Amino acid sequence: MSAEGAREGSGRLHVQEVSDQIQRVNRHFFAGAATSCLVSFAKDQALPLLFLAAGISIVLGVGIPTIAVYVLLASLVAPALTRLGIEPIAVHLFVLIWA
Repeated sequence: MSAEGAREGSGRLHVQEVSDQIQRVNRHFFAGAATSCLVSFAKDQALPLLFLAAGISIVLGVGIPTIAVYVLLASLVAPALTRLGIEPIAVHLFVLIWA
């Protein structure tokens, strides 16, 4: 196996792991609870929620490829930001930048 093949396989492994984590989160209804918890913690204000989302993005993004983190955060953090009335495209760009 070449070095490029090993890198591609490693990337697929990370994406598969994140996909499995998202399925587990959705199966146990954690995504809805996480969204409600984030919004209530930020007291329905956008700025504290953005700082909280950025912190969560940095912590989850350590050691995982950007695309895999984006997929995970798009299912956990993005619904909380859109619930406060932020445009969906702006939310996804925010999540991608911080991932």
